[in-house]
Amino acid sequence: ESIVSVIRVKGGGEQSFLTNGRVEASSHRQAQQLQLTLGHLPMLLAQNPRRVLVVGLGSGMTLGATSVHPGVEQVTLAEIEPRVIGVAKTFAAYNHRVLEDPKLRIVFNDGRNFLMTTREKFDVITADPIHPWFRGAGYLYTTQYFKLVASHLNPGGFVALWLPLYELASEVLLSIVRTFQDHFRYTLLWLTHYDAELVGSNSPLRIDEAELARRLAAAPAVADDLNKVVMGSAT
Repeated sequence: ESIVSVIRVKGGGEQSFLTNGRVEASSHRQAQQLQLTLGHLPMLLAQNPRRVLVVGLGSGMTLGATSVHPGVEQVTLAEIEPRVIGVAKTFAAYNHRVLEDPKLRIVFNDGRNFLMTTREKFDVITADPIHPWFRGAGYLYTTQYFKLVASHLNPGGFVALWLPLYELASEVLLSIVRTFQDHFRYTLLWLTHYDAELVGSNSPLRIDEAELARRLAAAPAVADDLNKVVMGSAT
């Protein structure tokens, strides 16, 4: 499907994941903030997430973030390129060694194709795809995909999607956001450095700071992740 590689700067520097020569994820704190937000934000907005679908593995940070929330029973990964498993193994120090988690189920398939062929429903569906101008990745930014995701969410479920704010024309960004809003009644656009995360649900958004603080205190692995990227409090 693609050529994948991992590089690390000499002398203990940052580590990066490349697809066809283009950096898609790294251990840089700004990149970690994006990847961890895609996992933790929808999980914290959902009231009691038990079943999770993650589309795209990459470094595994988003997948690992969803796996450490209390109450999670199964995390399904849809990944189109089997060799990315080797990539994520090199990021084990950053992704909670999620590939060793017994709750993890891996499906080697395109994310949209998987949803078209399953009757399963999920409490959280999050995606950290490669940039939408890559061949195939653009399918995850369409009305067909958003409609499909909405049909596979349990009541109270949340969806999240990476929205790069670079290398896309402003009218394209507006089109993606408008299309997303067409399929989810309640939406957030969450900004992290040079990226954004779209979050949506067809159940009302309920943000209770006291409840968030309680859940962070009860989940040290979640709090530790978010502290690393200056997001460790309910505020």
